[in-house]
Amino acid sequence: MGKRVLIAPLNWGLGHATRCIPIIRLLMERGHHVSVASDGDSLDLLKKEFPNLTFFNLPSYNIQYSRNIPAWLFTLWRTRAFLKSIAREHRAAEEVIRGNNIELVIADNRYGCWSDTVKTIFISHQLNLVMPPGTKWMGGAINFFHRRLIRRFNAIWVPDMPNHVMSGELTQTTLSAEFIGLLSRFERRDEPKRYQLAVVLSGPEPQRTLLEKNLLPQAMMLNVPTVFVRGMVNEKMGESEIENVKIYNYLKSDELQQVISQSEVIVSRSGYSTLMDLAVLKKKAVLIPTPGQPEQEYLAAKFMNERVAYAVDQERLDLEDAVELSSEYTGFDYVQSDELLVKAFEKQGL
Repeated sequence: MGKRVLIAPLNWGLGHATRCIPIIRLLMERGHHVSVASDGDSLDLLKKEFPNLTFFNLPSYNIQYSRNIPAWLFTLWRTRAFLKSIAREHRAAEEVIRGNNIELVIADNRYGCWSDTVKTIFISHQLNLVMPPGTKWMGGAINFFHRRLIRRFNAIWVPDMPNHVMSGELTQTTLSAEFIGLLSRFERRDEPKRYQLAVVLSGPEPQRTLLEKNLLPQAMMLNVPTVFVRGMVNEKMGESEIENVKIYNYLKSDELQQVISQSEVIVSRSGYSTLMDLAVLKKKAVLIPTPGQPEQEYLAAKFMNERVAYAVDQERLDLEDAVELSSEYTGFDYVQSDELLVKAFEKQGL
């Protein structure tokens, strides 16, 4: 008899939703009844991927970026509003749990989706919040309160291997956590190469649009076969072409996997879920961290120092140089397996 499981990804970019896709697929394969609770683009994306599931709206965290204020500082300044959003989310999640006989909740970075009545699992690759230069002294206090939020859950799942191969310092913690392997909606397949370059955009506004305005003219000037995926979930899914650049507003997982597999070099943000996708598909990449987001800056620097992928700041981006320099790096290459995820499922009776 399958369990009634609620999946609740954070709506902050698309990565929290996309990495829930393999979890949802495996739950369904094992005969469980899956529902999804989220808001905004994350909810819309999963509706496109799984149109037959039941969906619930949760209150938004109203995460915003500023053009001029670093993302970490803007988020810290809004801490009080953030905590109020978590409280509203908790009340809404409890209503969904009670009203739909939910037996287990798997929450990807949604801090309010814990419960006193059913078992809840927290998924995160950021158990240790890294601080930007000059603010390391705040790290201890911030991580103390961060751990308090996470300890409300019955279990913690980390989407990485036990040796922290992708997450590095981000998952070094005193919390009791279980590593469940890399989570990617993609599976590696050999595809004939059609594009020299694929630009895959994602992340909150206004930085997504700022990067698009920077990259698109440069991609057009390169005069090489290029595909440009804007990451606009709510736009029409049609395609257009300008000179050598084929442009998509949004692609579903199977279509995006094909485009990435058919491309020599991927240009993207250094968001963790994007990096897991690149790792599974064994791609060379140019990484452009979201300005002022320490986690992405840390990951971009990590993989550049390890000679895996070339990374460059958004304001210094020269696409032609970046693509040329990317050839000097090894590219991502990790073996995909759901063995650890299956073990985690079995521990929870799934």
